[in-house]
Amino acid sequence: MLDALLECRMKRRALLRATAALGVGGLAGCVELDLASPLGGSERTATGRESPGNASAEGYPSLAETGFPPTVCEESTRPWALLEIDDPAFGDDWPADVDPRYGDDGRLGDDQVVIGITDGERPRAYPVSALWYHEVVEDEYAGEGLLVTYCSICRSGMVASREVAGETRTFRATGLLWRPEDVFAAAAEADDRSFGATVNDTDVGVRNSGNLVLVDRESGSYWSQLLARAICGPLENEALSIRPSSLARWGDWRRDHPGTDVLLPPPHSGVDETGEERRE
Repeated sequence: MLDALLECRMKRRALLRATAALGVGGLAGCVELDLASPLGGSERTATGRESPGNASAEGYPSLAETGFPPTVCEESTRPWALLEIDDPAFGDDWPADVDPRYGDDGRLGDDQVVIGITDGERPRAYPVSALWYHEVVEDEYAGEGLLVTYCSICRSGMVASREVAGETRTFRATGLLWRPEDVFAAAAEADDRSFGATVNDTDVGVRNSGNLVLVDRESGSYWSQLLARAICGPLENEALSIRPSSLARWGDWRRDHPGTDVLLPPPHSGVDETGEERRE
């Protein structure tokens, strides 16, 4: 669904641009939504490009230009980028010395929501309360690189392989936000590319707002977390391969998967130490 909508909308925008000078308006085939006015921006991008996206192919606009701000790819990564978890540690439950901000006085309560996966030798759970603060977990599971992400603003989760175009990618938060068109966000959720959750609720939808923008260090491409797709850069329009996951309350997950591992918050899990440097 999302692929078809993207192709249709981008072709339509290219045609609208071509006919705008002639005063031709309204082409059938796609639902049109109003976008907010652009924020603008002129600095060089983190990818080294002077303008967003890879729009030269067939005259289409870049995917980034269809959302807000359309100039997101002209912006450099921000110094307040998150401390992503890149060296995750796991246990059968949280130890007593976990920082209280991650849970009920440092405990992983039975009502707290986890993102669960079961394709490997042992089930594995990622508490949303830990993802709330770090938003990105890079893991290895079932023989491949795994990316577990959560955007607290959009309350959107996404689990995918880090293998893209034959290479294991390293994903980091850019510190930037980008809102896709509502129709694209709805299609991504309908296709199970992303899902809604909060720390204590599994029955919520994705809220399409300013969404987490990721960057892979290998290509410098910017990625929409909600769409699980590159919005500009050398890998523009490349889609991440989604991996099966489910939402559950910790008490239910542990009962149904008695051999499960659960992600331990920092400092038990290691974070990308360059995050501190990115703040300076």
